[in-house]
Formats: sequence, structure tokens, C-alpha cells
Amino acid sequence: MSEITINHVMSIDGDSKIFTDILNYFKLSSSGKFNYISSVKPLNGSLLRHYHRPNLETQIVNPSIVTVHHDLEDSDQSLDFAKFVKQYKQTNLIVCLNTKQQKFLASQGINNTVVIPHGFNELLIKPVKKTKQPDEKIVVGFFSRRYGRKVKGEPYLYELVKRLSPEFFKFIFVGQDRNFDSKYLTNLGFEVECYENLPYSVFVDLYNRIHILLICSLFEGGPANIPEAISSATPIITSPVGMCVDYVIDSENGFFLTGDPDLDSERMIDLYLNPFKLSNLFEGAFSKVGEALSWSQVVEKYEKKYFELINNSLTFTKH
Repeated sequence: MSEITINHVMSIDGDSKIFTDILNYFKLSSSGKFNYISSVKPLNGSLLRHYHRPNLETQIVNPSIVTVHHDLEDSDQSLDFAKFVKQYKQTNLIVCLNTKQQKFLASQGINNTVVIPHGFNELLIKPVKKTKQPDEKIVVGFFSRRYGRKVKGEPYLYELVKRLSPEFFKFIFVGQDRNFDSKYLTNLGFEVECYENLPYSVFVDLYNRIHILLICSLFEGGPANIPEAISSATPIITSPVGMCVDYVIDSENGFFLTGDPDLDSERMIDLYLNPFKLSNLFEGAFSKVGEALSWSQVVEKYEKKYFELINNSLTFTKH
């Protein structure tokens, strides 16, 4: 029997595919030294509580750890920093997904932080060095569900594609409600594939079919497709958000969008007109493959932090 129970506190009773997947990775990649239990409210007893929605808690019960899953500068009212700051100051350790989150918290006088990004499924995602034939279109992947407040940057995507040629680019959309964007681009003359629901094992195969992953998001805690793209050797064109700033090196394995659709579209077109530039991105992306963490490596890093917190807390009784 495991000696220590890690209580993943979810704070609300509801289904969340993202959180369900994360908890499954913890259970699958566990060293066996911990017993993982999820609950809506924190459990009593000698255990370590890992909070995922601390803003919904009135009091953090220590010893505890909190993961920041969202962009701390997100303009959405429900994610206002004021709704999290009390709980952040109560917890023993805050895990950030990226250095932008860590720097933001430091600017607020909160320094009990560590960066542990999300991981990728090493059983399903393997690196493949990409190539493109001279007469082949550049295949652009846009992988995320669509939200009503357009936080994934759809208005900017539309400005970009107005300036791109259907002769040079093809798009693959994956995510709930992406049929709206698929129809828009189809009406502009682009060749488009759209998949609103795919088994994960089928979805990750698409990384081998695209030449570039495009991210236009306004705010991101992750996104989850960053470690997937890195580990599959896929170049990334992205706004400077979330984990992107820690993994993308401009002109090496992708580049950052400037917010000027004229400049950004010209740079994308240049990848088609000057194939050596795209080849350089393929080479750069392949060289960065080892920098993404697998989920087993992510869980290992968490478990080291669990041990540190346990050793610094009251004596835990054995289970």
C-alpha cells in the first residue's frame, strides 16, 4: 500500500476532459510511492492536497500544492487575479506551467513557485523530420476547441488568411465547433479539413501531416499542443503566450506573431516562396524534440515536490 495519499482537489463536481486526462497521467506514471485520490472537497487526514481550482476554495488546507492552469493575465472576469491571490498566498507551493506565470506571480510578491509544464504522451507521439515537396501546399494545423469569447484568436486568424494564398496553404482544423472556421476558409478558396471530434490516438497522428502548428491565442496557460508539437518536431507559429515563450525560438523552430497581419502573413508566405527557410524550421524543430517533457517526466517532477513538501510538514501517518 502506498504510504502517502495525494488528494487532487477539484472543487466542483463536473466533467472536465483536460483534468480527467491529467489525473489519469498521474495514476499511470506514478512511482507507486503515492496513492492518488481525487475529490470535490479536500479530504481530512494525513495527506497532501493538490488543488487545481483554488479560486473556488475559501480556505486552502495545508500541506498543499496548487497548479496554475490558466493565463494569469487573462481578461476574463472569472479568472481575475483577485479571485486567486488569497489562496495562492495560503498554499505551500505553486506550480506554474510557464515562466510568464512565474514572473507575474513574482511581480505580485509571490515567490513560492516552480515551473513544471504540461507533458506529452510518449507512447503515441514520436518525432518525424518533416519535408515538403516543391509543388506541395504548406499544411497548417489549428488545434483547439472554439470558445464564444474568441480567446483562441479567431479574428486574427481571419485577418491572416485574407492575406494568404489558397495556392500556397492548406488548413487542418481540430476541435469542437471548428466547422465555423472551416466554412469561412473554404469560402475564401482554401483547401480545408475539419475534425470536431477525434480519438486522441488519431488526433496526434495529424502532427505528422501538418508542416506548421498555428496558435493565435490571446491568452494561454499551456496550451497542451505545445509539448505535442515540440515532441513531434513540428514548427510553431504563435502569439507570445503561455508555454510558447519557453519553447519557441524565433526563426529556429518557428516564429512569434507580431500582431500585424500584414507582416505576419508576409513571413508565412515567405516560407513557401523560399523553401530553404521552411527547411530550416524543420531542422530546428527536430533539434528541439528532447526539450519537451513526457507525462512520466512531469509526474516524476511533481512527485519530487510532493516529497519535499511532506518532509517539511508535520509527520504523515502511514496508510
